[in-house]
Amino acid sequence: MVSDTQIYKVGDATSVNLQVTYGDAQPGSTTTTWQGDVRSVPLGGRSYDKDGASLVGSILFCKASVKDERTDTNHTCVTYRLTGGLAPKEYYYELTVPDQGAIAEYSINFVFV
Repeated sequence: MVSDTQIYKVGDATSVNLQVTYGDAQPGSTTTTWQGDVRSVPLGGRSYDKDGASLVGSILFCKASVKDERTDTNHTCVTYRLTGGLAPKEYYYELTVPDQGAIAEYSINFVFV
């Protein structure tokens, strides 16, 4: 499992968008917890807001699962892309699973400042 917390500068933004991509041509899924609501992140991404209020001080909790389906490697990776703050930013993570067909878990939290 990969676990991390990152800072994303939002300034005066009242909304951000999260896109998640899974590398190595492997399947993955992501759920987020935002303001107490659990939501899945569809292929095109998902927006998060606080009904027009500042995002500063909020935390977006993300949990991704990636299944290792490639037979030549047990490598998995995921990229989170946040937009809507002061500047777009990508966060890349990778994990090698111990066995073919295993599922890699990523728990990444984004603190908005």
